[in-house]
Amino acid sequence: MRVAHGVAFACLLGAAWAAKPECGAVACNGFTGQVSDSATCKQACTGCLGGNWYCESFRARTAGNSTYYDCQCSRDNCQNTWDTACTDAGFDAAGAPAAA
Repeated sequence: MRVAHGVAFACLLGAAWAAKPECGAVACNGFTGQVSDSATCKQACTGCLGGNWYCESFRARTAGNSTYYDCQCSRDNCQNTWDTACTDAGFDAAGAPAAA
């Protein structure tokens, strides 16, 4: 019985740390498509995470000829509770200032 609880806990931990999709190919129950601006970020937030995740933070970074996107969502009026709808693998590595 004790092992079963440990396995369940490990499964929950794995689900919590699962990689988020790339912004070029987001697919969930309420949104399918590319996230490439604030409007599609907001659609991904409410569609993938739920209607109460309505506050989006969309960022783009350019490195060389590539642009990378990141879409974060908040459910508490853009204050403390954030989750990721999508992030491109090269977003952090690009390290460039956010594109205007």
